[in-house]
Amino acid sequence: MGGFVPYAGHCIVPVKANGLVRLPSFVRRNVTSDGPSIFLGLHGSQNCLVGSSVQWWQQLTMNCDDQQTENAESAARRAVPPPPAPSRRLFGFCEEFWRPNEFVKLPSWARAVAGIANVALFVGTGETFEIWSIEDAMKSDDPHLVALVHSATKLQ
Repeated sequence: MGGFVPYAGHCIVPVKANGLVRLPSFVRRNVTSDGPSIFLGLHGSQNCLVGSSVQWWQQLTMNCDDQQTENAESAARRAVPPPPAPSRRLFGFCEEFWRPNEFVKLPSWARAVAGIANVALFVGTGETFEIWSIEDAMKSDDPHLVALVHSATKLQ
């Protein structure tokens, strides 16, 4: 449902002052002149950005819609209003890049929310890829993410 091939790899990418970044090869290989666009938005629970193909976002939309319907039905049975839609975070902060070339411009809202400044850590996660600020990745409780930062800084 994500890219044609898994997003697999990690690297640190320079971010220009206007937000322009060169997509890593493990992201670019899923984007061709006749291929799909990619979506980029806030991660559902982490302080990073998440990106993938249009198909993955369509599947995510269906999952959110199904979950909202189930929550609304169970809330109606309990006569309690459902909680605010979690999809607001996923879809309110979202941008489509229609068949991008090698470069995309990370929106200013995305850089501000995720804390991305001069460099970003791209991490492939199979159907998606994540974009982290180096500082947030280094402070993560996930030892694998911290190891990826250390590995990527040694590769530069």
